[in-house]
Amino acid sequence: MFEKSIDQIEGFFPLIWCGVCGGYWYQIFKDDMQRLFEYDIYVTIILFLISIILGYKKITADSRGITKSPYLIPSMKKTKTWSEIKHMAHVSSWSQGQYGHISCSNILCFIDFEDKICFKIKDETRRSKYNKKTKSIETKIIKPSIDFSNFINHVKRKEDTYETELFMRNMNTWLGKKVDYEKYKDPKIKKGFF
Repeated sequence: MFEKSIDQIEGFFPLIWCGVCGGYWYQIFKDDMQRLFEYDIYVTIILFLISIILGYKKITADSRGITKSPYLIPSMKKTKTWSEIKHMAHVSSWSQGQYGHISCSNILCFIDFEDKICFKIKDETRRSKYNKKTKSIETKIIKPSIDFSNFINHVKRKEDTYETELFMRNMNTWLGKKVDYEKYKDPKIKKGFF
């Protein structure tokens, strides 16, 4: 069976763990140090490392579909078959910080026949940034690594439908979120290499 694989790190598990640990340590330092256990710092570090390992994923595209699984627990895999995927979208997602700073990231979303996001991975073929002068998000096509390039070429061979470019807020890129194509279009895409 012919397949292509890539490795990516997802920030979900480390971010959740940082939030939980941050809240715990904040309560310890805010209230009283009497509740501090002797080995708390070691347990925190070990569990943080485990959360990073859980965030390290192997993404595989083969003749059946596309699969994402953590290296530590391969049984926690998520698979979507090519018959479930309608098309692929290059999504430039953005979020606005507390002081108005806009940060951008790029993800590759696979959309099912109900126009819902069913699978997503980090997109290494695009780089987006917010332009303060034009007040718009500009996306440039960049040259990906050889592994990602081989992976995406394999995906394009298996997926016989079209690709699209979308601009969405981070909160709208959750799995299962319905995509409104007209709402998320933006004409300011600059093609080129960095």
